[in-house]
Amino acid sequence: MTEVKEPRPDPARRPHLGMHPGELDGKWYAKYWNPVMAPMPEHIKEAIGPGPQPPPLCLSPDNAATLSDTGYGEFENGYSLFSDGSVHIATLTRMPRVSPAMVGRDRYIGGTSFVDEYVGSSLGELAIQFVHPDKLGFSDNSVDPDEATAICATVGLSRVPLDWGHLVHYVRRVKGGAEMRSRFWMGGKYVAPRAGASLADELETVAEGLRRLGDGHARAVVVHCSQEMNHLAAFLPDIFDEFQRFE
Repeated sequence: MTEVKEPRPDPARRPHLGMHPGELDGKWYAKYWNPVMAPMPEHIKEAIGPGPQPPPLCLSPDNAATLSDTGYGEFENGYSLFSDGSVHIATLTRMPRVSPAMVGRDRYIGGTSFVDEYVGSSLGELAIQFVHPDKLGFSDNSVDPDEATAICATVGLSRVPLDWGHLVHYVRRVKGGAEMRSRFWMGGKYVAPRAGASLADELETVAEGLRRLGDGHARAVVVHCSQEMNHLAAFLPDIFDEFQRFE
């Protein structure tokens, strides 16, 4: 997976779904564009059906590196709500034909992806800042990179110097491909001004809105992550093979 830096779009530009006409013209990867999403996996439907999971089942950011342990935890899919307003998200994505090497390249670490996307009905204008896995406790020597990799990032807003969460996608090899164990910690105590910024009155107003995300937002993130990563798995092996020829 390569990190592509794009300039921030014009603030006056109208939000849209999908691609603008001509946006993919001349791009070698245009043939992989497919706006039709696969149905949401049944295990995700079952996980969010009962509502939030008990907080004691959740993995904390301090223990994120335990995702490299063999087996599974008690809480692999769903969401939980905490008293401080923060939420925890967990999804498991099965990725046939995918290998950890397809997403485990170091070239995106230290970069920022600016992403405008809908999570549920809300448009998020995000700055996803990729950090070294050691920031969440993963060791370079803990696992063979051909067998597993961890993608870690801080999630913030792109137009406001405010961060509001952390994420990790831990990809490990399994029979027939790989699986991605994703975790998000967002809102509540994770909301903080970006380095060098201070909580001025207008920034505090935005921060307060992010501190209590609620059930609806948490559920939407579970669905969004599952759909997005299942969609990625559908074309990643082919686009990776072709990309190799351009290096």
